[in-house]
Order: sequence, then C-alpha cells, then structure tokens
Amino acid sequence: MENAILKINNPSSTFEDVVSDPIIIRLYRAQNSFIQKYFKSHSDDLLKYSLSSGNTAVENNSFVIIMGGDPDILKPILKSDQFLNLALDIVNNSNVEPFVLGRLSTIMLTSLIVVPEIAMESFGFIYHLLPHCGNPSVLNFF
Repeated sequence: MENAILKINNPSSTFEDVVSDPIIIRLYRAQNSFIQKYFKSHSDDLLKYSLSSGNTAVENNSFVIIMGGDPDILKPILKSDQFLNLALDIVNNSNVEPFVLGRLSTIMLTSLIVVPEIAMESFGFIYHLLPHCGNPSVLNFF
C-alpha cells in the first residue's frame, strides 16, 4: 500500500507507474483522499488510456477509475476537446476494437448518470454510435 503512495510522491514516477500498481484500484475505491486527488489531476491521462486499444493494467485501471463516477474526474473529461476527438475517432473507425466501443459507451452512460447536464452537451457524436449497436455495451447504452 505504501509503495503506491511512494510512487505518487516520487517525481521520477510516471502516471503509467502509478496507475499500473496492483493495489491502486483498491486504494482508490477505499476513497484514499491522496490517491483521489492524484487521479483528479490526471483526468486527461485516465481518458487517453481508457479509450486506447491497449489492454494492459494501465488501460484497464484507468477505465475502472473513470467508472468510479467521481464528478471531479468526469467533468474535466467531458469538457475537454480530447474527449470529443477520441470519441469521434472511435465511432468513425470501422476497425475499432469492440471493447473500446464498449468503454466509450460505458463512460457515456456513467456520465449521464453522474453529471447529466455536462454529458448532454458533450455527446454531439451520439448518432454515430447507432451503427455499432451490435456491440452489447453500445446497445445497452441506447
């Protein structure tokens, strides 16, 4: 447990080092304020890795943290141009990995539940998801 906190305090540790730590999700879910503050300040990194086509601990843990539904993480994500650009790249890519579409849909659903006002303003690309309704997460979203 202390190892994860030491990584955050170590200036030579990268975001990838911190988020890939096996204990980090447990600390985040336990609402460790130090860990939560760290991830709130790295919302762009969380989004970038959550919606990448990688399937490592970095990507998976980033996605789990976003799914925690913390408004202080979701709001900056939804307000950023990065979210819209990544979403458009995903929905317009005919070769996108199905789990990436699923992650996008799940982030959208969580956002609609937690911060509906901001979410509704950020989902201008939603109709581009319709052709992907064969994906169970996309279908569940609709």
